[in-house]
Amino acid sequence: MTASRMVCHLGDQLRLALGEIEVPATRSPLRFTPIKQLLIYFLPWPKGKIKAPPVALTTDPGPWEKDVATLRALLERFAGFEPAGSWAPHPFFGTMSRGLWAGLTRRHFDYHLRQFGV
Repeated sequence: MTASRMVCHLGDQLRLALGEIEVPATRSPLRFTPIKQLLIYFLPWPKGKIKAPPVALTTDPGPWEKDVATLRALLERFAGFEPAGSWAPHPFFGTMSRGLWAGLTRRHFDYHLRQFGV
C-alpha cells in the first residue's frame, strides 16, 4: 500500500461508518459483540495479515493535497456525526455503535500512520 492509497483507504473507512458506501451483508463470527470488542479494543493487529474488504478500497488516489483535505473533512464529519438511527454496519463486524466505530477508527488510523512512520 502506498501513502496515497492509505489516505484514500482511511477516507473509505470513514465513508463506510457514515453510511456513504453500502456494505454487503456477510456472515462472520466477528459479528458477535465479545469477539468484535476484543479485536477492536484489545488484541494486537498482525501486520500484513489482514486484508481490507473491497468496499474499503473504492476511492482511487488523486492529487495528494486534495486527498488529504478530503480525509480531514471526512474525519471532521465523522467526529460530529449523530445519526437519527444506528450507525452503518461494518463489512466484517456487522452492527456497530458510535463507540465501536470510534475505537476502530482510532486503531485503524494509528495502524496505518505508524506503517508510514507518521
